[in-house]
Amino acid sequence: MPDSLRITSRSRPVRSTAVRRTVGALLLCCLAALLYGPVLHAPFQFDDYDFILNNPSIRDPADVGAIWGNLSQPSRFIPFYSFALNYAISGYDPAGFRLTNILIHIANALCVWGIAAHAVSRTSRSGPNQRLGPEIIGWIAAAIFVAHPVQTQAVTYITQRFASLATLFYLLCVMEYIAGRESQRAGRGGRAGMFFVGAAVCAVMGMFSKEFVMTLPLILILYEFAVFQDGVRLKWGELARWLLAIVPVMLIVPGIFSFRPQVLFHPRPSSSHHGDIITLPGYLMTQIRVFAKFLQLLFFPVSQNLEYDFPLSRTLADPAVIGSGIVLIALLAAGIRLWRTQRAAALGIFWFFLSLASHLVPRRYVIAEHKLYVASVGFCLALAALMAVALPRRSRFVATMAIIVMTFGVLCVQRNQVWRDPVSLWTDVTRKSPAKPRAWLLLGQAYTERGEFTEAVGAYDRALQLDPALARAYHNRGKVYAQMQDYPAALADYSAALRYNPKLADVYNNRGNALRHLRDYRRALEDYAEAIRLNPEYPEAYNNRGIVYKKMKSYDKAVEDFSTAIRLDPTYAVVYNNRGNLLYQLGRPDAALRDYNRAIDLYLSRPQTAQTRSQLAITHLNRALYYGRRRKFKQAHADAERAYELGYAGAGRYVRMWQAALGGN
Repeated sequence: MPDSLRITSRSRPVRSTAVRRTVGALLLCCLAALLYGPVLHAPFQFDDYDFILNNPSIRDPADVGAIWGNLSQPSRFIPFYSFALNYAISGYDPAGFRLTNILIHIANALCVWGIAAHAVSRTSRSGPNQRLGPEIIGWIAAAIFVAHPVQTQAVTYITQRFASLATLFYLLCVMEYIAGRESQRAGRGGRAGMFFVGAAVCAVMGMFSKEFVMTLPLILILYEFAVFQDGVRLKWGELARWLLAIVPVMLIVPGIFSFRPQVLFHPRPSSSHHGDIITLPGYLMTQIRVFAKFLQLLFFPVSQNLEYDFPLSRTLADPAVIGSGIVLIALLAAGIRLWRTQRAAALGIFWFFLSLASHLVPRRYVIAEHKLYVASVGFCLALAALMAVALPRRSRFVATMAIIVMTFGVLCVQRNQVWRDPVSLWTDVTRKSPAKPRAWLLLGQAYTERGEFTEAVGAYDRALQLDPALARAYHNRGKVYAQMQDYPAALADYSAALRYNPKLADVYNNRGNALRHLRDYRRALEDYAEAIRLNPEYPEAYNNRGIVYKKMKSYDKAVEDFSTAIRLDPTYAVVYNNRGNLLYQLGRPDAALRDYNRAIDLYLSRPQTAQTRSQLAITHLNRALYYGRRRKFKQAHADAERAYELGYAGAGRYVRMWQAALGGN
């Protein structure tokens, strides 16, 4: 915490204060490690595939232009750049990415501690809050923040670093602003200016992390009038000057979207309820229920869900809207009432509402738990401050809050268990949102990745029962049939998918694969060509067309397609193996060995899924065959043995053969 936040009810030795703060910080670190350590090595999930695993732009942090150019809008550039740094350090190891998320969560908790302690110390001149000590109350608020299970979606779910990293800049900006104002009050104007510059930098960094940071100026105004202004009457002239100062900052995020009015008014399909079309009036009415649901999740975090099935509200006369509105109005009234007597608690209540204001802009998901991450700061502050008043004796306060933190912690661990693998995650979603076709679609994908094909087909069947026009379900079921080597069934499903959506390049590619296995090479080439026409930068289609050209003995075309695939994606391991095989066949063994080596290096840098291990085994065996033909039996034996260890049973005979050859030498 900055020195300017060191506000206590009595003089204390600096060393003693530093020790207590160090111990408090270590306890928060231990709490976070206890709650999130068990899922440190959990696999990538959901959007992690699109934003991390299948995102070539993050593979070189030095190529800032590639990361920037890959974004449809740059308001999330900084989290994407942090993914690139993670990749540079630990490759595709999910533990490295998730450890970063946990460290960000701890940093946010330390900020919550500092902000809450400062707010309590400045707004409670006497009474229980001062007797208990602002730092104890602030630390309790931070512990609640760390342990609350609603945070799992912003911490365990790697992609939602968008929310946690943006929140870190958000809170750091508030901390810098507080330090600047305290320096100002102490007559250190030069130092104050440095802190205000730091606050501005944090604000801009936040706005290039996630869009909700546009509410930050509102939070600063709230904090100014709640904590620094004397009396309860707003100074409207000063407020007007504030508004003029912050308008340019608030325009950064709308500027990123080029002030497009369609962001507000363009109807779009809802991802939160199948069949709903989002309009501005319907979205705003629905948010009344969403905010009330958020309050329930904060006070009673049960039935959490990655994908809520949340229908749009059609009228303000809806009993659910009326009931939710009453709850929200009551909470606002409580905040107004507490403004005079319990300013820190009132600050927390208004923080909750203002930090969620950006979510009144319509988007496809009407509800998502990670939206609560920054809003929960207000909840933690209000709860800690109010409980300090209700339980003025330190022993009772600490004991009660310890029970609350422990309860939240147990629920956090339980919720994290859902994230241990994709099947458990999407099973949980389908149990809570059984009418969402997308949930069944993603459960099918999870079963497919685990090799449980019967269960995968069942999940896709359920998705198609709910939405018979869901092209992706046909496509994914076709992929399962292909893996089961039922190519006619796969072909039928791919064709059905294209009837509903004829612009899916990957479906043409996979239908081409099915036709290739059925030895219909002419039609396979037509499908690959169409896939490439729809997506000219599609390395998989070039690779697969290269395989067909090789089978048709058009070797020059095959090499050209393999090389194009590598140019488009230099980390595409399979195509190195394929080109290596062809180059060896064409009498270029040294070039073939280079391709095998590159393929193996790439496979080893990736998470070791069943598919990766299988492909790695094949490449090891191909390199073993290369060494065997070159009479390098020691290297051949080592590669064949590695292929066998990876599960390639057919490599066993080569192990024995080259073992015998070594014995003969």
